[in-house]
Amino acid sequence: MFSYCKKFFGMPLSEQEKGLNYYFLTLINCDCFSISIQPDAYLFQSSGKIKFTARRNSSSDLEVFNQVWGRKEYAKATTILKSKMVNNKRATIIDAGANAGYTSLFFYQDFPDARIYSIEPDAGNYSMIEKNIALNHASQITPLQFGLWDRSCNLMVDRSYRDGREWSIQVIETNEESELKGISVTDLMEQHDIDEIDLFKIDIEGAESRLFKDAGYANRFLSKTKVIAMEIHDENVSREAVYQLFRENNFSYFEFNDLTIAYKN
Repeated sequence: MFSYCKKFFGMPLSEQEKGLNYYFLTLINCDCFSISIQPDAYLFQSSGKIKFTARRNSSSDLEVFNQVWGRKEYAKATTILKSKMVNNKRATIIDAGANAGYTSLFFYQDFPDARIYSIEPDAGNYSMIEKNIALNHASQITPLQFGLWDRSCNLMVDRSYRDGREWSIQVIETNEESELKGISVTDLMEQHDIDEIDLFKIDIEGAESRLFKDAGYANRFLSKTKVIAMEIHDENVSREAVYQLFRENNFSYFEFNDLTIAYKN
């Protein structure tokens, strides 16, 4: 309330006050309520009883949360998937570029029995995924610290992409031995006994260029995928080349906010 009074009288807000304002606006926008405010984190819960934590200060966590739970960017994809699920089949979902895990939990709310693979290369973001999974005892979500790539290789995190914040972390290949590894979609499927991907979310900050640069490689996983929700970074990959591969694999597609939604006919 004090910060609103300051705004009314034209007084500047501190960064901490701006952060708290944005937090409470996020709660209102996303139909959530606060559980606690800690020095380095927020803890809150949705009306559907899903719990979340978000980093304070310079993190982009709340902005990502607003996209996923406020704007419901992935609702179109989950609606399409529901229409395609038959005989109570257990869905298999890959969340590539999972950030803090909010999209994985969005899928978990709609498909509580699904196998969800939450892939994130950045150590800080990956730690947040683990915390958000633990808050909800969501054992169906498997966190994997890899970079999705076209082959096995060594990767390193590049924080110079776009605004350099937690939602814009890119990975690049390196010849040096590193703890962070790249994994191909086909190797991921083999290692986790995935025969079919029901929903494939791809938001990997330009690394989608590695997934779609070779038609033969792309066709191997597209032929086994039902629904795709993908952010295409036009500075890294040809949108028309991706669309051509969709058409060749019998997908229809459309744009929704920042995403391309594609689904098998």
